[in-house]
Amino acid sequence: MIEAAAAVVEAAIMLMLGAFEIGLAVLVASMRPWRYVFSSAYRDEVDARLSDRGVVLRAWYFAWGTLALFASVVVIVALVWVFWPEPVNEEPERVVEKAQKVIERARALSGEK
Repeated sequence: MIEAAAAVVEAAIMLMLGAFEIGLAVLVASMRPWRYVFSSAYRDEVDARLSDRGVVLRAWYFAWGTLALFASVVVIVALVWVFWPEPVNEEPERVVEKAQKVIERARALSGEK
């Protein structure tokens, strides 16, 4: 039984490491497209380098860049979704109790009754 649990844990760790490696590869692959989007000097350099190339090669270059940009956004959104804590929903009764306690303490501090 313990061996089966250890195998499951090991498989889960391998899957997590594989997902991490894929996400990292996507982010690394999207560095040039992001640089192309944000740097006019790099954009001019790439356009000059691709000006003597064929239409298919240029289309492939820009299609790959677009895919890498969208994939990097998906990876970042997935990381935020996984690691961002969700707000805790409290019951309305507990919220009302806390508000009443705060009001009572404020009245006690101000001297009102």
